[in-house]
Amino acid sequence: MADHPPWERDGIPVGRVHRAAPVLGAAVIGALRRRGRPREPEAYARRAERYVELLGRSKGALMKAGQILSYVPFGTAVPEETRAIFQAAMARLRADAPPMAPELAAGVLREELGAPAEKIFAEFCPRPMAAASIGQVHAARLPDGRAVAVKIQYPGVAEAIRDDLRNAELLAVLFQLLRSIVPGLTRLDPREIAQEISERIAEELDYRIEASNQQLFADAYRGHPFIAVPEIIPERSTRRVLTQQLAEGLPWEAALSAHQRLRDAWGEAIYRFAFWSLRRLRAFNADPHPGNYLFRPDGSVVFLDFGCVKRFDAEQVAQMWDLARAVVRQDAGALWHAIVELGVFAATGGVTPAGGPGMVQRLF
Repeated sequence: MADHPPWERDGIPVGRVHRAAPVLGAAVIGALRRRGRPREPEAYARRAERYVELLGRSKGALMKAGQILSYVPFGTAVPEETRAIFQAAMARLRADAPPMAPELAAGVLREELGAPAEKIFAEFCPRPMAAASIGQVHAARLPDGRAVAVKIQYPGVAEAIRDDLRNAELLAVLFQLLRSIVPGLTRLDPREIAQEISERIAEELDYRIEASNQQLFADAYRGHPFIAVPEIIPERSTRRVLTQQLAEGLPWEAALSAHQRLRDAWGEAIYRFAFWSLRRLRAFNADPHPGNYLFRPDGSVVFLDFGCVKRFDAEQVAQMWDLARAVVRQDAGALWHAIVELGVFAATGGVTPAGGPGMVQRLF
């Protein structure tokens, strides 16, 4: 196995400085613009590719930030004329991220399941079919003939993420980047956001939690006409390995070119999945980026990746339904009250139904 420099562990950068470098680099884009630096498309394209490579190699929270940036507006963080360049580059992180070396994946599988892949599976493809922020996915077949997808966690990613969550400078830069994208975040407490992120990412590192989350949804939607959730294979799943039924469908990029009627059906499936799950299960899959959907020609959608699931009590769900009804009625007063009840804003925090910063009113 190739030697790695001292700032890497199993090919993943570690330590505060090296973990912060990719996001610090992305954060200076706006500063370069303000200083009048050249902004030729070719130069921005090269810079975007470098950021994607750094974020992809960093894995964990940093790569997840890059995935988010691939499908949300950049706000003032990136010049308007080059946002498409950066988003196109970041989109690679959803489906074309750098995979780990085959011997590393084989080692994790052997440690977690107690035997090499050829002893556990009838077939196992060493080349990953997808690489994500915390692990990568391999196609395999069980001895009984069932086709499965095996997600294997990157070795060293847990330590890297812990470095991220302890890195106050990195969290501050991430929050500044988010504020440039979503101006309304200026009134939210960054410490509370950091705490919520820490809790959710810590849960994602334990695939046993993800397996439990996914099985909850799979049980609820088994046999549904247009919502599908792959079944978990518990005897082949551990803390760092998750084996599930192999699902097929079009990825996001391919689905975009489908005819409008089919896209409408897929949109309705996603909408109903989110709201039905919240109402029936009091649970919300909080990582709904496009890479976690597979789109089928019959209008159904396969939902993947349940590592980040937020659960609510009955009172919270009722409050969120009050909020949704206020939006449908375009009732700014009721919406403001629902937002205050949920604890998003304080009743005396300066945001009012009629004005203040105008945030509530501008929604309509």
